[in-house]
Amino acid sequence: MKYYAGADVPMWRAAGQWQGAFFQMRRFLRYFSFDASGLWSYPSFTKLPGGDIGWFHLMFPAKPLKNSQRLLLFPPTCYAVTPCNSTELLKYEDLRNRTDVNWTKSLDKPVARYPTGYIGRISLRAFMKAENDLLLMYETAKHNFASSGILPHDFVALYRKISHPVFIIYLNYFVPQFTKQLTSINGPGNRKE
Repeated sequence: MKYYAGADVPMWRAAGQWQGAFFQMRRFLRYFSFDASGLWSYPSFTKLPGGDIGWFHLMFPAKPLKNSQRLLLFPPTCYAVTPCNSTELLKYEDLRNRTDVNWTKSLDKPVARYPTGYIGRISLRAFMKAENDLLLMYETAKHNFASSGILPHDFVALYRKISHPVFIIYLNYFVPQFTKQLTSINGPGNRKE
């Protein structure tokens, strides 16, 4: 099995390769000189120049809640764009100085607690399995999204199940075509709830 240089994370060649890039991105970005610490949204799909589909990552600063195993989440302060299943950084933007993003005026006020909902009730092992299952769905989801703009039902259901709802609210500002699939109750790619 191949490994990235200096890493104990394997570089998967089969379906499992999708989770490799996501975990490596979170791990190796700590060596860059920009602030990328906090809780990252699961990758969203975005159109890249030239028409290909890439991953959009939104980062939420987090602070531990006193006497709890929960975190306070704050409005996102940066985002990164990568090719799908890659740690190559195509774009990084610090949102703290943007004037067109209305939440930058209140970056010191928490917007949510984490974990919550389903992930707040399951074991770490079950969460890691669900996260891995989601990441294994990315290749099929990418092809569906690129060809029809529709995300598969199972992908949408699991993305919503393990993502914090506040992520989708902020992601909608940057990747509305993706979040439309996640928030459309009876729309294409989504099951009736």
